[in-house]
Amino acid sequence: MKIEQVLHGYSDGHQLLASSTTALSLSDRRKMALLSDWNEYVSAQEDDSSYLMCYPLPDSPYYVVAKTWYADEKERPGCVWTHSLLIDILGQTSFFDYELLYSLFRRPKEGDYGFYENALEIGENAQRELISGEYDAMPSLDYWLWQMLANKVPLMLTYQGNSLKSQQLVLSLMNHIPKAMLRGMSLCSGTGRLMKYDGAVFDFQLTSEARRNIPKLNGRVSNDDKVEGWYKTIADSIVQDGIDIPMLINRFSDEIGIRNDALGAVVLVFSLVDRLKEPGDGNEQKFQLALRIMATAFPEKEQGKRFKSVILAESVSRYFFGEDVFVYQMSVTKYWEAFDYEKLNFAIRARAYFKSHQISEFTSMLEGLLECKEDNPYKQAVFDSVDIEYNQLQVENLIDEHWKLFCCLAQKNDKALNNDFWLNTGKEKFTELVGYFFKKLPQEYLYWRPLLEKMLEYNYAADTFQIETLSSHVSDMSAEILFELNEGHYLNSGWVGYCKRNPLSIIEWLGGQGTVSKQIVSLVLDVIDPESEMVKRSENTKWRVLQSAPVELGAKLDFAVFLFLLSYNIEKDELAFSLYRRAFQTIYEATEKSQIGYYWRRISAYCPRPFLGLEWDKCELLRKGFANRVYDEERNIGTARNFTTEKRINKKLLKATVRKFEEER
Repeated sequence: MKIEQVLHGYSDGHQLLASSTTALSLSDRRKMALLSDWNEYVSAQEDDSSYLMCYPLPDSPYYVVAKTWYADEKERPGCVWTHSLLIDILGQTSFFDYELLYSLFRRPKEGDYGFYENALEIGENAQRELISGEYDAMPSLDYWLWQMLANKVPLMLTYQGNSLKSQQLVLSLMNHIPKAMLRGMSLCSGTGRLMKYDGAVFDFQLTSEARRNIPKLNGRVSNDDKVEGWYKTIADSIVQDGIDIPMLINRFSDEIGIRNDALGAVVLVFSLVDRLKEPGDGNEQKFQLALRIMATAFPEKEQGKRFKSVILAESVSRYFFGEDVFVYQMSVTKYWEAFDYEKLNFAIRARAYFKSHQISEFTSMLEGLLECKEDNPYKQAVFDSVDIEYNQLQVENLIDEHWKLFCCLAQKNDKALNNDFWLNTGKEKFTELVGYFFKKLPQEYLYWRPLLEKMLEYNYAADTFQIETLSSHVSDMSAEILFELNEGHYLNSGWVGYCKRNPLSIIEWLGGQGTVSKQIVSLVLDVIDPESEMVKRSENTKWRVLQSAPVELGAKLDFAVFLFLLSYNIEKDELAFSLYRRAFQTIYEATEKSQIGYYWRRISAYCPRPFLGLEWDKCELLRKGFANRVYDEERNIGTARNFTTEKRINKKLLKATVRKFEEER
């Protein structure tokens, strides 16, 4: 975190001595100049008589936390040094402990101001410097917090303890105020007069001098006003230098904003949930109260959305009060409109709960919900969850012991198969259930991929509708089919036909494979045109696996021709030349034996045009085509020496290559 700093002190008058920033407006500089001067504070204790002044700047995002020391070394009375730290508190994205600032303050030495001309960087592992292990007793601090935060009463309180303790108190207080609220507040840890700026009294200031009508902070207050309990939670945390409450407030600071009731809701609900760690009969009532507090402070779904989601998250509910309490209370609460059904994943969590419990364990819950008259959509979701997904034991029991009943449910109710338990019932039963599934098509089905995998495993004879439906839910269905083929499994024509209709997906899949089966090679030869625009636009890496791919004996020449044509239609690099090498000998030997047949029409397009009367010597044209490629790709003549496994062929290739290079000189 970056912190700008400014130094004020006496030099022919109180003035700015050094600064790490030049971005401050005249109004900002004026405010800092006035508030950095001595405020007549004199400590009641024998310490360094320093104090903190904290306030926002009018024209910049900075919040100033400044420490002032009385400059005893100056001849002129009333001189001070003030070191100001400038923090963009609204720009903070993570929790910042303001007590870390204490260790950053540095009392200057006369004329040595270079340190203050550079911004400071606070690392994530910075440690706070302990000022004092404890405070004096402050039993009424919750009352003063209530006055300041709820009633907007500026407070000037007497505190006759050590001035360093009062500074720590102010920094701890800052930790407990939401940043948007703090951005508009001014605080002072010690003053000898009522602190104001432009007529506005500081929100919180301490003085060591007892004055009329100034209450003592460490004195018990007697009043008829009832202070809500969460103020004491904050007060205790301030005094104890706690970090949990500040981190909580910071986490939800954006949702709290400047609303005191929202701050109270966050602290109070956190306290309630924390007490639910201990089992007890009243825990369900505490959870009801937490729902009411959240709904009262944040009545709209979008208000406090993140806070509500965190408190009601599954990780919290399982640990503190149980998913059964969460499911039931969300289904009966009259405050349901304040919560985001989708954000809470309520239906999924309800299904998970019912799947993990015997039906006997939640019968009473369902009966209670039936009695509830509240028109709560969460309640309906619970019943839908029971219908949609029975727990695993129940489904397996129905399938094993009550097969006809389960088939009847599957045909009449599209929710009966909206789970994945029936996918593992064996080939015969699965085959029957798949038919029911595609007739009803449960909404929001979550297990499309496992369903596809099982249909492929059993080589289910899927029709066109079933295959197209699956493809609309499993984006890479071709990859799943190709995986099965690559494993050597036989699949019926419907699955293979889908891949044939999507040749680009085959090319994409090839790029991620280390090896391919003969079935895949046959599919590639059958579907992909090596001279197509689709191939020309593909990356060479998609074809790397074909360098070592196995091929059926009867398809050896087909494969060689494919590689030959492919090598000319992808980018000319080492991979393309490697594919060309693998294809060449097979094609050459077939040509020698006059077995090249109709393939020659396509191959000849990549060979030089023959001289008149030499059209018959196709091998010569292949050799010239090789020599041209070696020359065009600027390869070494020696490439020909070991290009094939036959020395006689290599010898002729070398001769043709040498001739080509000599002709081009």
